[in-house]
Amino acid sequence: MRRRWVQAVCLLLLTGCSTWPLGDTLDANPDPWPKPYQATFSVPAGTTVMEQRQYSDGKGRIRLDVPFMESRRSINVYDLKKNEKLSWTEGTGEYLRETLNRDEVPFLSKEKLQSQSTPSLGDKVIDGHPCVGFGGPQGEIWIDPRYGIAVLSTSGGASIKLTSFRETAPSDSLFEVPAGYRQMANGP
Repeated sequence: MRRRWVQAVCLLLLTGCSTWPLGDTLDANPDPWPKPYQATFSVPAGTTVMEQRQYSDGKGRIRLDVPFMESRRSINVYDLKKNEKLSWTEGTGEYLRETLNRDEVPFLSKEKLQSQSTPSLGDKVIDGHPCVGFGGPQGEIWIDPRYGIAVLSTSGGASIKLTSFRETAPSDSLFEVPAGYRQMANGP
């Protein structure tokens, strides 16, 4: 269990992605989609701090924008209804469409963390968000279970923090591949 926790925290710190496997949580919940929101996170990257964005339309689509190479961003759109993931890097003119791996979906589940025997740190409010904390000697993560997002995660002296949050659905165009991009072939 400790290894899975360390892997999850490392993934958070490396990508800024608030990811935890959904699996049974989505399948068991009759209304599993995260509520609509627009969130911005500060993510440490060496001596600088990058800004990562995450969006949910409240209808089963989540978008994750991760800074990548200078001013470009790597974009992932997770469509839970279509069971697919769309990925592209700004300015490349290409995108990839693949079957969704639900272990990659950026949605944190209190139930999943509890089922993995991750030690509970209790409840507290962080910047107006009612949070549930989990962690141990390797780090901790505080999630807002209403939205399935990390509000604060720390490990090895580095912290990823939610810096801006709006409870409004983003434009549908954010979940679409940019016009003119062509689909890349999947697999070898």
